Amino acid sequence: MQSRSLARRIIAVPLTLLAMLIVLFEATFWRWMTALGHYLADRIPFFSSVERIIDRMSPRWVGTIFIIPLLVLIPVHLAATWLLFHRHFATAIAMLVSLKIIGTAISARLFALAKPKLLLLPSFAFAYRHVTGWIRFAHEYVENLPAWRATRRIIAGIRQFIHTHQRGRFARRVAAVKRWAARAG
Repeated sequence: MQSRSLARRIIAVPLTLLAMLIVLFEATFWRWMTALGHYLADRIPFFSSVERIIDRMSPRWVGTIFIIPLLVLIPVHLAATWLLFHRHFATAIAMLVSLKIIGTAISARLFALAKPKLLLLPSFAFAYRHVTGWIRFAHEYVENLPAWRATRRIIAGIRQFIHTHQRGRFARRVAAVKRWAARAG
């Protein structure tokens, strides 16, 4: 009986960390990437043509649009690989991180555009419901953790401090980013 309790404790730690990472990723990074995708879409005419193409495509073919980020970024991946082989590590890592951010932003925008049509496919709708169910479960689990609630209180305190004490340049920049994110979202 005691070994079972020990096993549960050992398993609980990585599962808790995984749930926290899922929640943090979904709550922050994906939202930021979606906003960046909207920002890029407003400034790059290519995206408006992609939107029109998605509108005309059948639900079965909409999934093929996710090949676009792959095809666009393959040459840059090759360049980063070349840089790694020639010992330009910092440049290669910066390029790979930038690629990941831009690729995720483009994918997030494409997903936002394609989601209504993709949900018409029974297999995608089934998978989407299950994945979002797992994410919802992870959110509920993490939000009930005392450490998560304490972290949220600390972040709220920092935000309150910045709001009340920093009326200068930093506060204006934060407000500008919020306005930009609200317009993009």
